[in-house]
Amino acid sequence: MVERRRGPLTGVWIVFCVCVGALLLLVFTQSGNEERISKPAEPSPESQRPPEMSATQIVRDYEANEVAADQMYKGRQVFVVGRVGEIKKDILDNPYITLDEDEVGFKGVQAFFDADAIGQLSGLRRGEVVGVIGTCDGLMMHVMIKGCRLVPVAPGPAQ
Repeated sequence: MVERRRGPLTGVWIVFCVCVGALLLLVFTQSGNEERISKPAEPSPESQRPPEMSATQIVRDYEANEVAADQMYKGRQVFVVGRVGEIKKDILDNPYITLDEDEVGFKGVQAFFDADAIGQLSGLRRGEVVGVIGTCDGLMMHVMIKGCRLVPVAPGPAQ
């Protein structure tokens, strides 16, 4: 009987094939799960609007206790109303506005929008009272709100 000698590459080849097979199995089982998970129906913006709060209030909550404010707001949808300060773009060309900086000193709310909101933002003026809904991202000099959209605000005493 002739004995075949396995070279050092045979073991490497077997390990490679097992890894590729495991990777393919993982990819195909994950892609199947995504298809089975149904996304919830998008609620209408008006029916699922979070409670309204002033930009000054959310900033004061963060100044009083950042840890408690993160527990209340971070990662959650917020509806913030305030006076427009700056209307700018960041270094990555993302449009944003600041709210109520003059009311609470150096800090305020910084609301970031998608590029498709530039048309709406270009019509804003400093001092105008606006409402934004977005996801609070915590405090980083300003209270950061991402993924914002402008929403109508009922006329009130501040306007």
